Amino acid sequence: MFRKPPMSVRVDGRKYRINPDFRIFAKLEADVHRDKINIEQVLRAFYRNDIPDNVDAAVERLIWFYRGGAEQKEESGDKRTVQLGYDFEQDEDALYQSFARDYKIDLYTVNLHWWKFCQLCAGLSDDAPFRRLIYIRTVDTSKLPKEQRASVMKAREQCQLGFDAQQQPRTVEDYEAARIAELRKAYEEA
Repeated sequence: MFRKPPMSVRVDGRKYRINPDFRIFAKLEADVHRDKINIEQVLRAFYRNDIPDNVDAAVERLIWFYRGGAEQKEESGDKRTVQLGYDFEQDEDALYQSFARDYKIDLYTVNLHWWKFCQLCAGLSDDAPFRRLIYIRTVDTSKLPKEQRASVMKAREQCQLGFDAQQQPRTVEDYEAARIAELRKAYEEA
């Protein structure tokens, strides 16, 4: 309980110091959405220019780290629907404002571990600018009162994602698997 997040990973029995900075993984997500991922650059940043010889295992540990230390889950019958509601690159200002207001954290200067960043994102207040964007993009408008529905639809037009979010997977598991598949694909093409 309340263990410190890792600053290293083991690949083939050897311990590698890593760079756990949230910016690496926020950029990774943004690049995956835009099909412009550079896996070699990601590996160099994550492994601090000391990429393991077994690159397949290095990528697997990178994925493990990205997932917050969770191993890939087996297929389950419980599939929750997800709609992509954010883009770290496009929503940078709203994310910055949210962290500054809720936590008094300056994302431009802070040294913040990816796992801590994810936890803090999940804990942002509902009225934080970043959370409001996610709400506007993902709320089921059919369940809203007519007046509120019109307001949300107008706001949704103004803050659409810069990539085709409709092409994104529809379940949490499929979304996560697709991001990991993109990472693996980029690695194989490199």
